[in-house]
Amino acid sequence: MPRLETEITEITTGLGALGYDVLTALREPPPQFANVQTSNWDNLRRAYEGGGHETLFTTAWSNGRALLLAVNGLRGRLPIRVEWKGPEKQVEQDPVPADLRIDNVFLVSVKTRSSLLWNRSPAQVFLRQSQATHWYAETAPAEYQALYDAARTLDAALSDLPRDVTALTRADGARLSTYLASRQWPPSLGELYLDMAHACANRSAERWNLELPTAAQRERAAWWLLRLGPAPYFLLGDSATAPLRIRIETPWDWRQRFEFLGLEIDPALDSGQPQVNWTLRVRDRLSDEVRDTEGYVEIRWSHGRFHGHPEAKVQLRTRHELVPGYSQLS
Repeated sequence: MPRLETEITEITTGLGALGYDVLTALREPPPQFANVQTSNWDNLRRAYEGGGHETLFTTAWSNGRALLLAVNGLRGRLPIRVEWKGPEKQVEQDPVPADLRIDNVFLVSVKTRSSLLWNRSPAQVFLRQSQATHWYAETAPAEYQALYDAARTLDAALSDLPRDVTALTRADGARLSTYLASRQWPPSLGELYLDMAHACANRSAERWNLELPTAAQRERAAWWLLRLGPAPYFLLGDSATAPLRIRIETPWDWRQRFEFLGLEIDPALDSGQPQVNWTLRVRDRLSDEVRDTEGYVEIRWSHGRFHGHPEAKVQLRTRHELVPGYSQLS
């Protein structure tokens, strides 16, 4: 089930786009709003009446209202139907992380104070492959094994774990992860972890660069990173300082406005974890200005240290409204 805060932000955004005020909708849910169950309306009603979520309700409703009125949004045309995706999972590699669909055409992603673009496996990001690969063992086998050897000898109770780190079962990994749950690595493991992080970052950047030998491939990779899809969609939410109200254009629109100059990929060796930095450089055809968009890929354990395969989180450093192809609602 979605978290209460998720229900509030996503459903209330849809109410704003429908032209309903929150109190009226909670008293009598609008029939145009599909896939919202009675239990969801009950959750929202209790949250609204109980207080404590005023900012969430106000921001979400205002964002939906902004989409309704924006010239590059719905242009004041009241929707006939709004659908909530709800707890359904995103389709794998779907470029549009939609939470709402309006009139079977307009897709809306609701995001709250997040710079996350993608959460995928490292192989999907760096190699565009879907096979399950333990990325630490793939990119830094010796360093990963050395880190594990040191971890395994921290306590005699861990001596029955397999000698080869790649032989760890999920139960073994959960057990070791629980033992190493502190935020800081034990002193004897800190340097070994950085050795592994540097090796992983270097090899990940190398593999990614090799997968993108041409400018055309790098341009398509940039579109993928920014989640440009075959149709425009809207990103509504808030940042740390202001509402987030963005229309995300298509690669077709993008090419008309911007000239691709390059996508730089480098290992980040000062981040304290396996990380790869990326920088997209374009020329704005309207202003002739050269613009950089920066981000990074974190490679980290998905369920704790030594527990499960690592995941790759693609993050954006540049503010959304400054990203090529991201236009503010107006």
